[in-house]
Amino acid sequence: MKQKLLITTLLLTLFCTGAWATKTYATFGDPAKEGSWDSSTNTYSWTQSYSNLMPIFTFSNGELANYTELHLTTSNYNDGQPYRVCFMNGSNAVATISFYSAGDKTLVFSTKDETKNIDLSTITSIQFGGASASGSITVDPTSVYLVKPMNVAFGDDGKFSVDLTDLDYDSNLTYNPQTGEMTSNGQGTFSISFNNEDFTEVTNMTLTYTGDGIVQFFTITDAVNGTLNTWYSSKYNCTPDATIRAKAGSVTKYAWNCNVAGTMTIKSIVLTANVVSATNAHETNIASLPYYKWSGSTWNTATPSINLNTATDTYYGSGSSDQKEYVDVSAYDELRIYSADNNVPRCFFMQNTTLDGTGTGATINATKNGDYYYVDLNSVKTEYSVAYLIGIKSAGWNQKYTVSSIVLYSSDADGDYSISGSGIMTSSVTAALADESATYYNASGLTGAATLNPANPNALIVAPAGLVTRDDNKNIVVDGTCANLVLTDGYPFKNFAEFTATSATYTRSLATGKYGTICLPFAPGTGNYKFMTLASADGGVLSFAEEASPKADTPYLYRVADGGTESAAITASSATVPATDLAAGTTAADYTMKGTYETTEFGSTDGIYFIKNNTFYHFAAEGSKLTVKPFRAYFQAASAGAKELTIEELGEETGVESISSTVRSEELGVRSDVYNLSGVKVGSDYKGIVIVNGRKEIRK
Repeated sequence: MKQKLLITTLLLTLFCTGAWATKTYATFGDPAKEGSWDSSTNTYSWTQSYSNLMPIFTFSNGELANYTELHLTTSNYNDGQPYRVCFMNGSNAVATISFYSAGDKTLVFSTKDETKNIDLSTITSIQFGGASASGSITVDPTSVYLVKPMNVAFGDDGKFSVDLTDLDYDSNLTYNPQTGEMTSNGQGTFSISFNNEDFTEVTNMTLTYTGDGIVQFFTITDAVNGTLNTWYSSKYNCTPDATIRAKAGSVTKYAWNCNVAGTMTIKSIVLTANVVSATNAHETNIASLPYYKWSGSTWNTATPSINLNTATDTYYGSGSSDQKEYVDVSAYDELRIYSADNNVPRCFFMQNTTLDGTGTGATINATKNGDYYYVDLNSVKTEYSVAYLIGIKSAGWNQKYTVSSIVLYSSDADGDYSISGSGIMTSSVTAALADESATYYNASGLTGAATLNPANPNALIVAPAGLVTRDDNKNIVVDGTCANLVLTDGYPFKNFAEFTATSATYTRSLATGKYGTICLPFAPGTGNYKFMTLASADGGVLSFAEEASPKADTPYLYRVADGGTESAAITASSATVPATDLAAGTTAADYTMKGTYETTEFGSTDGIYFIKNNTFYHFAAEGSKLTVKPFRAYFQAASAGAKELTIEELGEETGVESISSTVRSEELGVRSDVYNLSGVKVGSDYKGIVIVNGRKEIRK
């Protein structure tokens, strides 16, 4: 009778949780010395008010921040002896909630005074204990759970697995959400609730089970259209037709009605949908490469051991360095092992590349970089001429970690991401669009309409006609034409295949009387600005000649033309945008002017000069850095370079419409050095026409 009461209490608690929630159940740990736990009776007792806490949840990566509520049910309470739940950071109690009665307890973190103002991501454990000198209480572990909002997220394979703890059920059923075992008395309904989900792209529901088939029929309920259909013969494997799916725009419930007395164990409930997915064009899944194993005296193709998304000590191939199996990864630049764990993977590579099945491979520990670990395969190839990977395992003896994926990275790719499919957007698309460094999305594999809004406003999207929309309605390439190419200053750009821009625009502020550098992926129209190319260099004087027909991917010095307007857009019509190639630059004597479409950083030893505020700057201090923004140009000296540089604009009567500068190694700022019209630095007592900060002045 006692067990039945606990189950009934649990049912009430489950239905009070509300729909669209995912539950994580407690795992009771060992209590401190003044507490004890009897798992046979589910009784917790304590003999002192201190040192009696028992861990019920532990966290390692701030997971509690994803949850909104804590539920527990207690009984057989010794009134007057309070018990408590403590939110811990290490050994420190950040928040403590005390209870003075038994029953169902729900802590809503955002409203509870003790928890609403704490940072849940800092909590490392939740612990249960007594708050008095002594006492005891019954706690059913199946009634202690955390709740977080359900996240209906379809993977790149189009699958979404229902968390079996999310199932609701009525009093005709008993259910163990941790094992999936469900018993019916010949009646009852169990269901999964959704928050008005758009399931118009969901093509299948499959419920797998063992034991008795207790289900009579399956239904789908929509907030707008009601019950969409009832499936009898396909109650465990339902494929809604297009007519039904069209009405499933606000699904609230999947339900299974039972009419057979018996027990079934639900193994999985999986929804399948049409999805749009993204892959990193630079990365290749290692599973797609052929793998070879030594057998007797020959190499034969084999299936490598690949262990992902499970705690293990061997992730790929052999856990030994014996040179008896391998995959050839020589065509790539990096081996990347994605893992959220603090794990340093150990990688084995062949040293004996004669492939005779003998010898021991080299061991290389991967290096952490953000959310993955990597091995530089170019270094491996330098050492052994090829990169033959034998296997990957954890660095520690019998230490088990989880790896989510193993890929091979190549810098030589036709774009940054490939987007394909139709239907629901997967997290891979969301992540790809959020990549601010991405400049090129090949969406030619789309088969249905999609809205794509990259974080980088300059990113190009190559797509089939009529399928891609973008909120800013720009930078979409269809059949080799981009109707509206708009480049935003400060963001990267790179094109991988030539196209024509019906309209091309770039805007950057440049004041009258100032010089700037510029490099654009289209040939800019002239009129408002004067573009000049590096024509010659003599000592510290760089001479520039006007370019009547400026070209794409070519660096220029530019200024507002006589009679022009400050900050006017640079535009072009029916402009050819070639595949980006900035390698050559423009060279005169010992100086090369190069353009960049990405933020580029140089060190003090790179011999780099750039122009800002009509001043040449060159960072010479040891360890200093110089940063050049996109759509600008810089000057690189073949040798040490001049201490002073002067610009000479050819064709002007003055001979030096110039900016001059002493080499700077301090912070950037407006300089105040004074020069005569010949570009020679003069003192403060010099009389006549001088140049200060690029402007002419008369000193008397």
